[in-house]
Amino acid sequence: MFRTRTRRTCPRSYVRATHTGLFILTTLLTFLQATQGPNVDAANSGSSITVISPFQNSIHTTTAVGVPLSVQFIVDIEIGEQDFEDFRRKHEEEEGAMDGLFVNFELSTLKNDNQYDLVTRLPLENFQTRLEGDLQRLIPGSRSIRTTIISSSNVIFSSKIVDFIVNDIGGDKESIDITSYTPSTESEHRYDEYFDQVYRYKVWSAGGDLGSDSGPGSNLDKTNNMRRLVAELVLNGGVERVVDVPCGDMNWMGGLLGLLEEAGVKYLGMDVVGDVVSRNQEKYGNSDRVQFRQLDLTKDPLPPMNPGDLILCRHLMFHLPPSQNLNIISKFENSGAGILMLTTYLRADENYRDFVLAMGHHVNLFREPYCVKDPFKLVSDDDVDLYLGMWRIGGGEVVLGTNRNEDNNERAVCL
Repeated sequence: MFRTRTRRTCPRSYVRATHTGLFILTTLLTFLQATQGPNVDAANSGSSITVISPFQNSIHTTTAVGVPLSVQFIVDIEIGEQDFEDFRRKHEEEEGAMDGLFVNFELSTLKNDNQYDLVTRLPLENFQTRLEGDLQRLIPGSRSIRTTIISSSNVIFSSKIVDFIVNDIGGDKESIDITSYTPSTESEHRYDEYFDQVYRYKVWSAGGDLGSDSGPGSNLDKTNNMRRLVAELVLNGGVERVVDVPCGDMNWMGGLLGLLEEAGVKYLGMDVVGDVVSRNQEKYGNSDRVQFRQLDLTKDPLPPMNPGDLILCRHLMFHLPPSQNLNIISKFENSGAGILMLTTYLRADENYRDFVLAMGHHVNLFREPYCVKDPFKLVSDDDVDLYLGMWRIGGGEVVLGTNRNEDNNERAVCL
């Protein structure tokens, strides 16, 4: 909720705003620096935007499951009357009549430091205004808030950006800056701890609002084709075990375990997050037909496999750098399994884009640096441009193959 309180006489207004990004919890908010943003008119010396650090009592601890809390902040806005008149005249000359000024309050996204999500927009009715608010549904990481005074036609009068860090100061696990894990920081990655925090803060499900904690792509309405495909492969015979990595929270695969058992097919689910594996083992596991284990595909060896094994690797490579994805595909090629299933985009291509790992990117395995061979089957993954390909690897066939050229250590080129 955002409350506006003005220093001149006016009705108090109450505006409720809920951030629409993938954020779950605010714990400790620490302001690092404040920088004045660009003004349309540099002569606005009589106007200011002042962001006041949160109240002392706004420092909260958290629990391991992430109980939503809030952190308060104050923004004082003062507009010089002459600045406003100059801006209004200039606006009317260039844009036409101005309906008034508004205040946009925005929060930086986790995808890109230069992108902001609008949290709320308020009419500015007085030259002196105090905006009080509660920041909610945040997760640990480096963020920034942008306060902008803007006209009805979106001409900026003044803007200020304040950077801050959200730290997890509760529980027994170290806080990791979600935004710091990108392909450019690959050497520092601790994938088990990082994705443990992603699950703990329910980043992919927006605090549970979007369904499965493994993300909307694991909801039942987004797995119709996957469930039909797995069932078809199992019922047609030839599959002795489904190796599901990463298995995630089993939101959609859990309903297929009965079918696998009836067909005499075993199941092995593996994931980098230990708590996810433990919960799955407790709910679904048994010593004979269904097993789970923790595994970091970027560094751990695969368990022994045979040609009757079907490897399902769905929605993993969106969240890893290309170097790790290439390493993982090579592991699969040499695993001894019979069939490999990987998800890929066909038209989108963000293979070389820098991105926050938790937020992911659009991986196109048919383009550099992957250049995979054509699969023997390609099935829609219940989303636009997203597919699941199937490759036979049991007879020594390769997925990456020789259609990659990496001469002089430059980017691979598909031949």
